[in-house]
Amino acid sequence: MVPLTVAEDAVFLSAEEATQAIDGMGFEASGALLMRSGRWTANADRAIIDGDLRDPRQVRMHGKPARIVIERQEEEGATVEGHSDVLIFEPGREVLELSGHARVLDNGQSISSESINYRLDSSTFSAGGGAGRVRVVSQPPR
Repeated sequence: MVPLTVAEDAVFLSAEEATQAIDGMGFEASGALLMRSGRWTANADRAIIDGDLRDPRQVRMHGKPARIVIERQEEEGATVEGHSDVLIFEPGREVLELSGHARVLDNGQSISSESINYRLDSSTFSAGGGAGRVRVVSQPPR
C-alpha cells in the first residue's frame, strides 16, 4: 500500500459516518476514523472537530485508544505521539490533553498517567489524577 501524502493545507478524513455542521464550522465522524493533515495524523473510534476542517480550533477524539502523531516543525523527522481513551488536540495552542490510560512519547521521553496535559511548543507536561501514578522514562535522543 502506498503511504498517503497530504499537502500542508489539505485535510483527509475517512470514517464510516460523518456529519458536517450546518454552518460548515464543525464535523462529527465515527467508525474507524482516520484524519490526516500535512502535520498530524489521528486514529480514533469517534471525533468531534470544532471549527473549519482545514484549521480546527479543537479536535476531540475517543477510542481504545485514540492516537495522534504530530510532526515537529523545528526538527525534520521528529514526532510527538499521544494515546488515550479521550484525546483533545488544540492545534492553535499547541496543546494535547489526554485522559484515560494516557501516554505521550516525545524525543526519547515517555510519560504515562491517567491524565496528561502536554504543551507541544515547550515539550512540558503536567500529569496525574485518578488512583494511578505518573511514570516518566527519559532516554537519550536517537
